[in-house]
Amino acid sequence: AADDGHVVQQLRGLAPWLASLRPSLAENLCACNADLLLGGDPVMWTPALRERITGALLTLIDRHVPITSHVDRDYAKLDHPRLAEQLRPWLRRSGQQDWARRVAADIAKACHCVELCPELAGLVLDATEDEFLRTAAVGALGDMLDVPAAVDALRAVLESTTADDPDGALRCSALDALWPKRLSVAELLPYLDPPRRRRSRCRSSVRSIVA
Repeated sequence: AADDGHVVQQLRGLAPWLASLRPSLAENLCACNADLLLGGDPVMWTPALRERITGALLTLIDRHVPITSHVDRDYAKLDHPRLAEQLRPWLRRSGQQDWARRVAADIAKACHCVELCPELAGLVLDATEDEFLRTAAVGALGDMLDVPAAVDALRAVLESTTADDPDGALRCSALDALWPKRLSVAELLPYLDPPRRRRSRCRSSVRSIVA
């Protein structure tokens, strides 16, 4: 590792593989290289190590440290018994344009962390929150349709006013999440009028629904 704790560029391809074989190395690297470790095989990671990597990743993002692209593909590797307890404070804290909170929602989705359904539903229904965070929460709830509270929150989005969802992006995301498992055709049809803005995005969503 370099003096600042980050793995040097020449070893970034090798480090995740070595850390997969030696959890002690992963422990030493995770504070500054949590995103890099996600590229490895987690089969030997203990729950405690997964928790450390999760915390380190969110801290790096919170500090606006550049991280490896496409790291979101590997969030499911972070699942551990205390994940809901660990993510809950991130989801509950206030702050606009908070990328770490969005990542916490994405991790909850990847790990199907249904214990966080109340927090995610609260974000979805809070019009004062950042739109991208609310959209991430909608996506997470869309993977938790076996939980009645998740379905209720997504249905509430469909009834949101223009003031709550000015461009209709949340409604489009909620439709994608609910159809076809939790919406009948009769329930779906009233919501197929594209919102005023971002029409191309919403039309794409509608096309996927009616196809």
